[in-house]
Amino acid sequence: MFAGLVSAFIALGLACNGAFAETTLRVATTNVPAKRGNPYASIAMPATVAVQSVFDAMTYMNEDGTVAPGLAVEWRATTPTTWEIKLRPNVGFHNGEQLTSEAIVRSVEYFNTLAGRQSVTGANLYQIVGARAIDDLTVELRLSAPDAVLPLHLTAWRVPAPQAWAERGEDGFVTAPVGSGPFRVTNWSDAKLEGARFDRGFRVPKVDRIEIMSIPDQSARLQALTSGGVDLAIALGPDDTEIVESAGGRMYTRLAPVVQYIGFLTVNDGPVAEARVRRALNYAVNRQAIVDGILGGHTRLVSQLAFSGAFGFNPELSPYPYDPEKAKTLLAEAGYPDGFDMVINIVPGRGANDIAVQQQIAQDLRAVGVNVRLKTNTQNSQLQALFFGKLEGDAFNMFTRGHDSLTEYRFRSCTGLATERAPYHCDPAILPKVKAAYATPDAVETTRLLQEIFAYEYENPPGIFLWQQVEFDGLGTRLSGYKPTADALNYRDLDIIE
Repeated sequence: MFAGLVSAFIALGLACNGAFAETTLRVATTNVPAKRGNPYASIAMPATVAVQSVFDAMTYMNEDGTVAPGLAVEWRATTPTTWEIKLRPNVGFHNGEQLTSEAIVRSVEYFNTLAGRQSVTGANLYQIVGARAIDDLTVELRLSAPDAVLPLHLTAWRVPAPQAWAERGEDGFVTAPVGSGPFRVTNWSDAKLEGARFDRGFRVPKVDRIEIMSIPDQSARLQALTSGGVDLAIALGPDDTEIVESAGGRMYTRLAPVVQYIGFLTVNDGPVAEARVRRALNYAVNRQAIVDGILGGHTRLVSQLAFSGAFGFNPELSPYPYDPEKAKTLLAEAGYPDGFDMVINIVPGRGANDIAVQQQIAQDLRAVGVNVRLKTNTQNSQLQALFFGKLEGDAFNMFTRGHDSLTEYRFRSCTGLATERAPYHCDPAILPKVKAAYATPDAVETTRLLQEIFAYEYENPPGIFLWQQVEFDGLGTRLSGYKPTADALNYRDLDIIE
C-alpha cells in the first residue's frame, strides 16, 4: 500500500509539473528594430511587434475607431491648446519605478530636443510642446496649436521608465529597455528579444515568456511556423494559406490602418502635374482584379487617402471604376494622345505580394499608352530623397498610416507645417481648408473640412488610390486568443495550449 501511495504521489507530482510548466510564446517577424528598445523609434507594425511587448501606449484604438484607455484613462481639453490627462493608477515599470506624471513630463522634455523631434514618435507628436504635473496622476499637456483628436494621436506614444532613461541615456537604455508592458526584457540581441512575464502592469499576459525573432525572409518565416519553430509568423502572404492550414495552423487576415497608393510627384512638373492625367491613371488600373487575383480578395478599394472608420473619411465617394477607354480620352484631352514615359519609384516589402502588384499596375498603365518603368529603391534611400525633395521621376509607392487622415497633409502638402520635409504634391486650392482643419479645436468641424478636401481630391487626385492594406499572419497549432486591433497586438490575451 505504501509503495502504491508513493507511486501515486510521484504521478501527481509529474502531473503538477506538467500542468505548471512554463509556457513560451514564440513570434517571427520581419525585423527586430535596429534601435532595439527605443520606444520612440517606430509607431506601426511590423516594426513595433517587439516594442509593444515591452512598453504600454498612452491610448489604444477600438475596432470601431474610437479611442480606448491605455496609460491614460481620462482626457479633456481645458483650452484649445491645453489638455488634462489622468493616468492609470498602480502601474509599475519593470525596474520598480511607479508610473506618475513625472514619466510623462520627462517624455515631453525629450520630444522637444533635437533627437526627440527627429524620432518617429516625436515627429508625429510635434504639437506637444510642454507638460506639467498637476498631481501624481494628472498631467497637463501644452500644444503649439489646437488638436481636436489628440487622444487618437496618443496611440503612438509609448512611455519608458523615466529614471532608467535618465540614468542610462538613450544609447544605454535601448540595449536594456525598461517599460511597463506585459514582458520584462531578459535579453535583446540583434535578431532576437527574450522576455519574461511582468505582473505589475495592466496588460498582464497569460504566457510566462516570449521570444521575438527577426526572420526577414517570408519563406523562412513560413517554414519556422509550419515546422513548429514559432507560434506566430507576422507578414506572410495569401499564397501561404494552404501551406499553413495543411500544417494544422490557420491564416489570420487583418486590415491594417493603412491606405496604399501611388503618390504623384507633381512638384517635379511633368505630365502628372495635370489633373486630367492623374484622373486618367486612376481609371487605367484594374484594382479590383489585382485585389481578387493577387491579394486573394481580402481587402477593399479606397476612393480617398482614408479608409472607412478613419477620422474624416468621406462616405459619399466611391472608388474609381476600371475604364481604360475613359483613361485614353482624358490623356488625349490633356495633350498626351500617344501616352508618355513614366517612372514609378518602388520599395519592395510594403505589403503582401507587393512586387506582383506593382508589376500589374505598370502593365495596366502600359495598356493605355503610359510607358512605365519601375525603379527599385531601398526604403531608406527613397524616403530620404522624398523628404529632401530629391526623388526623381513621376510617382512612388506610398501609404498613409493611422486613423487621423489629416496628418498626411502636414507631410506632403505646402502647408509649411513640416519644415523638416519637402512637399511632393502642392495644390494651392486645398491649402485654406487644410490650414483651417488644423486650426480648429472642434472635431466635428475638422471632419467637415476633411470630407470637403477628399471630395476635391477625388477630382484632383494626389495619387492612384489603391486599397486598404491587408496583412496575413500565420498562427500555429498551439496559439489561441490572437485578435489584434489596428496596429496593436493583444499580447495579454495570447495563450499557448499544449
